[in-house]
Amino acid sequence: MRLLARAYRSPQARVLRSLIGQAQLEPALLDAVRKRWVEPRRKIARAIVRRGMETGELRAGLDADVVLDALYGPIYHRLLVPYDNAALSDAYIETLVETVLPVWSGSRNVPAGHKSKPQHAGHHDERTFSRDVPRSTVRPLRTSGSARD
Repeated sequence: MRLLARAYRSPQARVLRSLIGQAQLEPALLDAVRKRWVEPRRKIARAIVRRGMETGELRAGLDADVVLDALYGPIYHRLLVPYDNAALSDAYIETLVETVLPVWSGSRNVPAGHKSKPQHAGHHDERTFSRDVPRSTVRPLRTSGSARD
């Protein structure tokens, strides 16, 4: 999640935001975004959520897509809906994860103010992310037959 937030803070962020917005108007671009950007990453993230359920870090029986939507939805909300104090900082990502993690935790007894740094779905540093993302599944975003080719 931190890597995604950093991407949206980068110099290329304006292009990424525009691409997401324009994809809502162009079916071919929307399909390319879904197939080449979103789904390869969600497939990896679903596996991480399932692994968390198998190891007991996350409660069994969760819907992996709902977990991912709950984690990533706030990032896209801040990205696409402009309002004051909506920075996508690492501190915000940490707070987001620490706020929602107890809802899915394998342990129902999470102490108030719990501030540990568990490795769980969506909480990666660069080393974990690089290890978990097979490079062959993440392809550049291109649409064939469009004016952008």
